[in-house]
Amino acid sequence: MKIFTLLSGKAVRTAQILIASLVFLILSCKKTDHEFSLLQVADGYKVEKVVGGLTYPTSLTWDNQGDMYVAEAGGALGPEQLAPSRILKVANGTATEVVNLTGKGVHAALVGMVWFNGAFYITHRADDLSGAVSRVTMNGQVT
Repeated sequence: MKIFTLLSGKAVRTAQILIASLVFLILSCKKTDHEFSLLQVADGYKVEKVVGGLTYPTSLTWDNQGDMYVAEAGGALGPEQLAPSRILKVANGTATEVVNLTGKGVHAALVGMVWFNGAFYITHRADDLSGAVSRVTMNGQVT
C-alpha cells in the first residue's frame, strides 16, 4: 500500500486501470484442454464463492457472534462509476449494507477492517487525503 501513497492521483488511477485490465484479461481467458486456475489449494480443500456482486471488496472480519462483514473500498476508475465506502454483513450468500461511510470523514478508499470490542476499526484516507484509522460503530458513528 505504501506505493500508492507515493503516487499522484492521476498515477493511482492509471495503476488501478492497469490492474483492473489485467484482472479482466485473466478472468476472460477461455479454458483450453488443460485446466486453467488462478487459485490453487491443497488436496482436500476447495474454493467456494460465499457472496458476489461486490464493488471493490478489500477486507473481511467477523464479530463475536461469528457474523461475517466485508468492506468495500469505495471510489471508482472513473467519476461515472463512483461507489461509496461501506461495510456490509454477509449471510446466506447475500451482502446487506450495515454502514455507509459517505459524508462521515472516510474518503475512498477503505483498505482494511477488523472487529474489536464491539466496533469496526478501519484504515482509510481521510477527507484531507492523509491516511487514517477510525472506529466505526454498528449505528454508523465514526470516531
